[in-house]
Amino acid sequence: APAIGAAASVSVSTFSNCAPISTAVFSGTGTLGLRIDVQCSAAAPGTSITYFAVSAKGKAADMYLSMFEAAVVNGKHLFIFYETDPGKGPKIGCQAADCRLIQAARIY
Repeated sequence: APAIGAAASVSVSTFSNCAPISTAVFSGTGTLGLRIDVQCSAAAPGTSITYFAVSAKGKAADMYLSMFEAAVVNGKHLFIFYETDPGKGPKIGCQAADCRLIQAARIY
């Protein structure tokens, strides 16, 4: 815990609607990272973010991949709750300029 009066590190999240156009799985070789991502047809409002990613190591990775594939194949949309901090994604290959980490998603 931070000391009394010290600023705490706060994770900020927001939502974006996404019309997915592709999804990908990266094996973790080189600088690509071990991740699953989805590319949206338009950037999140007020940003240059068109890619959203999750670690392929997580328990939910298979569920996200199934959801992304179903959305792309069936022309569905995704409602994505994502981490706004650009510094959290590069460790899995999610580039700071155009990618953010997913915290939750809904297909509709």
